[in-house]
Amino acid sequence: MLFGYKSGKLHTGRRVQLVIWLQIMQEWIGIAGVTIYSPTIFRIAGLEKGTIGWVAGLNQITYTLSTLVCVFTLDRIGRRWTLYWGSVVQGIVLFIAGGLIRVGTDAKDAGNITRANTFGGGAVAMIFLFTMTFGATWLTVPWLYPAEIFPLEVRARGNAWGVVGWSIGNGWLTLLCPIMFEAINEKTLYIFAACNVITIPMVYCLYPESNQRTLEEMNLLFAADSI
Repeated sequence: MLFGYKSGKLHTGRRVQLVIWLQIMQEWIGIAGVTIYSPTIFRIAGLEKGTIGWVAGLNQITYTLSTLVCVFTLDRIGRRWTLYWGSVVQGIVLFIAGGLIRVGTDAKDAGNITRANTFGGGAVAMIFLFTMTFGATWLTVPWLYPAEIFPLEVRARGNAWGVVGWSIGNGWLTLLCPIMFEAINEKTLYIFAACNVITIPMVYCLYPESNQRTLEEMNLLFAADSI
């Protein structure tokens, strides 16, 4: 199934590759690093040790609540546009967060604590905005997409391949994050921001819209050799 052997015009191998890489992209746009290592990010941003824990917890609460946005927008604007606006906002706020952390760190080194706290607070706000945007966009679509593009007879296995992609992306990033934060500090956020930018042309070129389409229509869509 992974390579579509004997699948004919169903092109199940192509669909498997799409769901695997969509899940890998989901992790590399930064959510695993931001959620698991949010205390590290907040420490780099200059928060006090006693403040980091509850701020990280509050970030998780707002992240959870933001998932409700998809309930009202996903079928209205479709899967692709949900991913587009998520990638745009997430990329921008991660670039800004990295820059604010850098300026705040420089101010702290120069002894200007007030200025450092101001920029650190701005960086924290950007991290909150990132996780909320992710919850409203990229959190949902990669888990929904496999159920919409596979024929009924292989839908369960197709969804399982999506979980494989999530495991690869999450495991890979979780192992690399401590190394990246140790080596390049806030510049790790620039890498995540760049990954958000890269996802836009990838989704545009490779991922057909599945919103409001039947499984039969999706089969006809993937029957084309040009997709």
